Amino acid sequence: EEDSESSDDEYRYLHVVHEVSYEPDPDFVRRILRLMRIMITRDPTNEIFMRQHKGFALIAFILEKLSPLSLTRKVVLEVDHLLGDVKKLASKADLVFPVYWNIMGNANLWVYTPVDTQETWMTLLNNNSGILIDDPSHDVVQKVIDNLRQVCWYEPEGGSLAVSPNFLHPITGEVIGQRPKEQAVRRIRSVFLETIRERMIRRATSQDILSLLLFMETSRDDKQRLEVTELLLQFIDDVENPVKFSKNTRNSLKPSAMNSIPVCLK
Repeated sequence: EEDSESSDDEYRYLHVVHEVSYEPDPDFVRRILRLMRIMITRDPTNEIFMRQHKGFALIAFILEKLSPLSLTRKVVLEVDHLLGDVKKLASKADLVFPVYWNIMGNANLWVYTPVDTQETWMTLLNNNSGILIDDPSHDVVQKVIDNLRQVCWYEPEGGSLAVSPNFLHPITGEVIGQRPKEQAVRRIRSVFLETIRERMIRRATSQDILSLLLFMETSRDDKQRLEVTELLLQFIDDVENPVKFSKNTRNSLKPSAMNSIPVCLK
């Protein structure tokens, strides 16, 4: 979809006086994101501001406070357009990961959204997974694991987010969002877990392996532990993968972490 409206058009729309309302306004959210996309990609000053003040994390924080009904399929597509525009510009390469991780990859933002929104979100999440796979940061696997553990859990633990099965309207108490059932959670997790697997095949580090093992040591969610264990064992058994447990990696691991692997999978 091409930009059919100028930034001036967006500005005028956003300054229309509305009565205070808690009703969802998906088009307003979409226009806000489009205006932000135009401002960031066309004005170096705005670009610098977003870098210096962690602007995308702030935007994600604000979006998390909105009604899930405001986060429609069109909103997800607008986030994808923002990500695409940033990826095209070499001067903005360092903004790609913050956009992806804080908004597109933020499971807490999308967990209560309508089913059609989640379907589109999972597709675009998978289409852009190369951002996580190729990012040079050494803590990407840890970030993904934390995301899954905090939001896409099967059984909540200490520090879990999105623990209520329903998202309630702050005034009326009406249910305006529902947490996905286990089958849907499993699908969301599969997108993230496949990303981890691909990343480890291409550029695994001892820190990545340690993150997975420590998760298995500390998590009390057996279904999550089983999935992560299977993922790790697939990596270890991959004879085509030149990266294996080095002596230093083994020495850096607690014996209890190794013992956390279920006996049936050893």
